[in-house]
Amino acid sequence: GAVLVLSSVALLHASHPVVSVVEPSSALAERFLICRTEYEEATGRTLAPELTYGPIVQVHKLTKLSLSTGEAGRWRVDGALVGDKHAKEVEVLFTTVGASKVEVEHAQGKETFTVYAKIIRRELRDLTDTDREAYFEAVHELVTIGQEEGVRLYGSTFQSGDELLRIHLFGAADRSCDHWHDDAGMLNHHVAVTWKFEQSLRLINAATASHYWDYTREVAQGIEWYDSELFRDDWFGPASPSNKDHIIDTGRWAYTRILGDAREYSSITNPYGLLRSPWNTNPTPYLMRFNTTFGSVADGWTAFPSCSDFASVIGDDLADLMPQYNGFLHGPVHIMLGGHWGMGAELEAVGASLDGGASELLLVSKFLWRQGVARVPELCSSDTPAEECSVTCPADILGEDTTVETLFEKYGVDKVSSHVATFNKLAKNAGLSDADVIRALCDFWYPGEMFTSAAPQDPIFWPVHGMMERHLQLLRLLKYRGELDFDETWGYSHSFAPSDTHVVCDWSQTEDNAGMPTCILGETCEGHRARDLIPFLGLFEDQESEYTNLEFYSVISPLNKEMPYTYDSLDYWPGCVGSSLLAQAQLTSPQLDPSQFDSENSKVGKTRTSLTGPLCQDQDRTGVFQFQVFPAPAHSRPHAHAAPFFFFLVWYDGATPVPEPEAWDWDGGDAVGRGRGADDVLMSDE
Repeated sequence: GAVLVLSSVALLHASHPVVSVVEPSSALAERFLICRTEYEEATGRTLAPELTYGPIVQVHKLTKLSLSTGEAGRWRVDGALVGDKHAKEVEVLFTTVGASKVEVEHAQGKETFTVYAKIIRRELRDLTDTDREAYFEAVHELVTIGQEEGVRLYGSTFQSGDELLRIHLFGAADRSCDHWHDDAGMLNHHVAVTWKFEQSLRLINAATASHYWDYTREVAQGIEWYDSELFRDDWFGPASPSNKDHIIDTGRWAYTRILGDAREYSSITNPYGLLRSPWNTNPTPYLMRFNTTFGSVADGWTAFPSCSDFASVIGDDLADLMPQYNGFLHGPVHIMLGGHWGMGAELEAVGASLDGGASELLLVSKFLWRQGVARVPELCSSDTPAEECSVTCPADILGEDTTVETLFEKYGVDKVSSHVATFNKLAKNAGLSDADVIRALCDFWYPGEMFTSAAPQDPIFWPVHGMMERHLQLLRLLKYRGELDFDETWGYSHSFAPSDTHVVCDWSQTEDNAGMPTCILGETCEGHRARDLIPFLGLFEDQESEYTNLEFYSVISPLNKEMPYTYDSLDYWPGCVGSSLLAQAQLTSPQLDPSQFDSENSKVGKTRTSLTGPLCQDQDRTGVFQFQVFPAPAHSRPHAHAAPFFFFLVWYDGATPVPEPEAWDWDGGDAVGRGRGADDVLMSDE
């Protein structure tokens, strides 16, 4: 490819096959290649250090290359000379994703390295101001431009926010079942749609990426979730606008319009023709958020998912992880930012008294809608009053004298939601009738975009799912390195919940929204089985057909050198102990020699509870305690089946001796004993 040499800066335009890492050819094996952008220089961290196949460089970001020995040399990248003299360091701008060969001729010989230029996804708050503004400008363009104009400006492969939303609605708002959520295909579909989002984003600005939001940081920093920096006006706008309609009315996203008159564009719209979930009958044509769900503030959540939440599922099989990804590891973010309102003060008071679980009311409404019980108006004109365009459960479907209990039993609501049964009891205690409760469950009222199948309408949707992908990629690498027993058999550990109903409804034999579907209990929704297809082409230039779930799962492996993007790090989580997810999970620890510990500078203890809480604080000093885990020789165990570890509690300030256990402020347990050195270690069967 052509190489433009600008002093010591090379601008590379080349496409190369992916090749294996080439070991340095010199006998001095300690030489290795150092690659640094302004980010690595500022933080001292290595880019994507967990990837095992070679140095990673960021595409479209000026990168400094140097040898670890500091030697000067003549530098070539893909055969093109960089600069015109020997240099200890050169600057290169890689403009094409793929592998490149870096050669350095120095006084002792010649070194050859393979580097991999990739799109780098970073946490939004870690970006430079310039890169962050470039991201937000590109996202704003993608969300607001419209499909036709976007294709005209950026080419036939461009997919606007409207187009990506339309695809998401096809999957998530289908009347038979949800093809994208609540089962094994959830993560694959969201990784794929985020990938497509990134492709279009980079048609607007090739130097940006689909950056991610590490929402575990808010918890660790003690920030109230609604005060997060992400809700600045020039970022994503307020978490819960104060106007009565909850429209985002300030900042960059003020009065972002929902596509109207969309029936010719999409087969799924709301009754007013807005590109929304079909059952969201809200006529307001703007993006909305609200911090209250059916009267319950944040649905009872007080914080976003934390590092501890993610660490707690390390060790689960893939089938057990999938419902956690679908649920508590990211679902609360959607609910807390979407909200659910419009049902009136009396019903909101009942919902608030649930103390969490109010979100299940909307999920049960969807369950009734898919079974044909709740009916959405086919068409509401722009001047139809909102109260005349609502979802109802018609009397001819319910039958005469239907009670809440008979409705629950007939349509399986009692099997999927205990909170809704509690809601019924609380409503009756408040003087509401069966008819009032049935109406409350049939009418969807008004949910914010993030709590609907139209969530991609909200730009904050796009950075949310990176945390799950980073988490899974790290587990896959640990398995590859032999450090984690991780069963990746395709599957999903089901439970009965309003979002996991086990029911698929066949509407193919009905006409014009009339009649009732045939609903099958125990059926898997298409899109979630191992050989079901992910509905995206063009992820790679040579992709000839849609991938199956299993094929796509293989493609996105962190071992795949051909992946065009990666994350700045998989294990760097500032919301965790030592900024490491693995440290939080106690899967890593410094390789210290237990013989270093003696009675003068160490103490050993255990808790009455499990040893999963890695931190405790001494209130009088600066520093932290952290458990360190070391293998114990078999002869030191009290019996054959005892735990094969020593548990050390180490004081981290470099010099101060560990205080007596009585001074420890434990998180989750008490100090119940102590040792005086290696000969007096307390063994724990936990």
